[in-house]
Amino acid sequence: MKYCESRGYLVGAQRLLPTDPRHYAVAGGPLVGCNHIQCSSCGASVRNWPGYRIAASPITRAEHAELYATQAPDSSRYLTRSGGGEQFRVYACQCSHTQIASSADLDREFIEFDSWACAGHPEGP
Repeated sequence: MKYCESRGYLVGAQRLLPTDPRHYAVAGGPLVGCNHIQCSSCGASVRNWPGYRIAASPITRAEHAELYATQAPDSSRYLTRSGGGEQFRVYACQCSHTQIASSADLDREFIEFDSWACAGHPEGP
């Protein structure tokens, strides 16, 4: 397994978040969002919704679970495209959430998310 530099990067909707699980952030390389972030607090893989921002913040564990289970973001009470949503990407696990428009390094800029980290990427061609 290979791991992203700095526990991984969160990126806004306008930044690269590859779908290929073999792609990851390498020191000195281009900024690449991590597509395999895991939360050590709840054990969930972190999901994301590009082009949305938070409309209403989930507070309880049940509300976070509802956001996490979102399949149709346009009908979610927690997500919105308004207010510049096209620039943002919402990230969520079953116990936490955030939104970002540019990029953030989980090691240095998002230290409050110390339970989120790159869970590794398979090696391959």
